[in-house]
Amino acid sequence: MLSSITATVFHRPPPPLIKALEKDSQHLTEISEDFRTLADKYAIASFYEGHAHSLLGRVIVEKASALMWLPHEEAIPISGDHSTMCKFWRGDRRFEPVWKAIRRTSMGR
Repeated sequence: MLSSITATVFHRPPPPLIKALEKDSQHLTEISEDFRTLADKYAIASFYEGHAHSLLGRVIVEKASALMWLPHEEAIPISGDHSTMCKFWRGDRRFEPVWKAIRRTSMGR
């Protein structure tokens, strides 16, 4: 219980989730392999970090891990690091390309 409270207070995900998200995780590999059998039915846009994290000096999720490497996948770098790439603000010029990519996927293959 104390571990859950600490994780909540410090905004840390539970250890099993962290383990599942590690590079070369068996769990993520299985999910990816299962999805690949369905992926041809969908238009896919994948976004990846365009900048190194300011504190760590490197990207958190490498492009090679962020993409599924499918022939019909649209790979899009986002200006920002792992913490900021999905945080848009009013007038953010990054929003429109992301929105357009999402709209393209909603129109299907």
